Amino acid sequence: MPYLEDSLAIQLSQHDMEVLLTATLDDSLTLLRATVLFAGWVKIRGIPVFVKGKAVKEAVQKGYVLGLTFPLDHLAYICFVPNPSMAEDFQAHIRLIYTQQYTYPFDKDIFNANVLIQGREVTYGENNNRQTGYLVTTDVYDNHKRVLYTNIQGILGQKRGVLGFLQKVFFFVPKTLNGLELTQGDLIIDAFINQTIENFEHEPRYRVTRR
Repeated sequence: MPYLEDSLAIQLSQHDMEVLLTATLDDSLTLLRATVLFAGWVKIRGIPVFVKGKAVKEAVQKGYVLGLTFPLDHLAYICFVPNPSMAEDFQAHIRLIYTQQYTYPFDKDIFNANVLIQGREVTYGENNNRQTGYLVTTDVYDNHKRVLYTNIQGILGQKRGVLGFLQKVFFFVPKTLNGLELTQGDLIIDAFINQTIENFEHEPRYRVTRR
């Protein structure tokens, strides 16, 4: 499946990302919530939108702290793809292409676990060259009562401590991350051991802030 080339799409710039992050900061939102709102904007316009990882990184380096969100290290592209054939509360497919597979260790004050970026190998176009990357995908739904990041593919979760050790040593101890749900301000993480972060959307450490 071709990515980024030979298709009509809107490309966001570093400045666009700074505007988005500033708006998220001004509205005291988490980036998970702001991403859903942006996916809704993409749905209304019906045109795919993408941004290069370099533009995201340079925008974040202007002094933003992102809280709890998908890892952005080694990111080549983020793509939002509308799909009018999906259910009414569907907003967009999100595709993240990473330049390498790696383990991202969250700050334990944010989330006491590691995230493993795996993803299936894909080829994408950049500057008239073919590049190899690793694809992570999720589907976003919003029915105004709850938000779902579901059908997550390419990301695994790894606990820390004894359970994390068992996951490393024993292949049969699962690391599956199935989905994320925002409901009544809480974040519910659907994994092989579910976790709820209460008051997630109201806790400053999970929101976008400035250094």
